[in-house]
Amino acid sequence: MNKMNRSSRALMLGLAAGIALSSLSTAQADPMNVTATVQGTCLLGTLSDVDFLTLIPGTSGDGAATSTIEWRCTNDTTAEILIDDGQRNDRTMLGDGPLAETMAYDLFTDNFYADRWGGAATEGVGVTGTGMAIGNIDTVTVYGQVLEADYIDLEPATYTDIVDVTINLTP
Repeated sequence: MNKMNRSSRALMLGLAAGIALSSLSTAQADPMNVTATVQGTCLLGTLSDVDFLTLIPGTSGDGAATSTIEWRCTNDTTAEILIDDGQRNDRTMLGDGPLAETMAYDLFTDNFYADRWGGAATEGVGVTGTGMAIGNIDTVTVYGQVLEADYIDLEPATYTDIVDVTINLTP
């Protein structure tokens, strides 16, 4: 009988251990959140110079030049590209001649020179991004104009100015 009791006890312990292990292997699932936030952003790329080349008073007429601004923004992000009024805040180029004269110019968003490109909110060009990948670089054209009346009586010189271009996210 001792043999039987030992066998019965071993069987009972084995069954109890199996039941205990099977209750440990019961699956329990709890949710775990995984989150990320993509922030809207924009970057300027290459900016080409606005170069009116050589203006010849009395024969050249109004001077015209174009430039491009490369930009990219996260997908569906809206922004505005602005251009300030230059180093003297009046869109004039300073000559390097002895008289240090200035030549007026202006920058526009269209080739009809109707829409002035400014540096204050709503004076720029609105854009909507298509993504930040290198393949998503977009461009806008800047149209520059110098009226002949603004250079016809100036001394011969090279005239220069520097404008700042910014891109601001819009709500």
